[in-house]
Amino acid sequence: MFGLFISIISMGQEGTAIWNLYASPLATKSLFRAKLVAPLLVSLIPAIALPIAVSLIFSFTPMWSIALFSSSLVLCTLAVFIGNYLAPKYMDLEEKPRNAYIRGTGMMLGFLELVACGLAVMLPFIFYVFWREYALSIGVTSTMAILMSAAIGIALMEVFYRLAFGSMKKVSLE
Repeated sequence: MFGLFISIISMGQEGTAIWNLYASPLATKSLFRAKLVAPLLVSLIPAIALPIAVSLIFSFTPMWSIALFSSSLVLCTLAVFIGNYLAPKYMDLEEKPRNAYIRGTGMMLGFLELVACGLAVMLPFIFYVFWREYALSIGVTSTMAILMSAAIGIALMEVFYRLAFGSMKKVSLE
């Protein structure tokens, strides 16, 4: 959630000066990487620390600690990609006494997309935890649930990375 918030307001914070960046000789890909790396670095700190702390406090097994840690990293990265996808579409460049940086619709849509992605990534774990006997009978182990979750997360990251780059490229061409 932290990565989503930082990345989605990053373009609106630039204000009308964002057009100076697009008009500069910087390649769109360089600007895109900068807009990805800054929120990702800041949001990875809690995404790494929180699962470790929770695993230690609640004495999770190593398998569930790995699942929690990997899910946290995937969702953090997805949050930044979703934010960078929606930021160019919903940025609010209107000069007001109190700037919003992003329209409410964009923030709500980003939150809903992140929740949907989170559920999709966690679906193999949910299936394994609540229907363990059935999952084991069809060959789904906890390791397989982690691998399936990682595959879903990587696929979603690829999709949102491409969408985010396309969104920024479209704005830079305008």
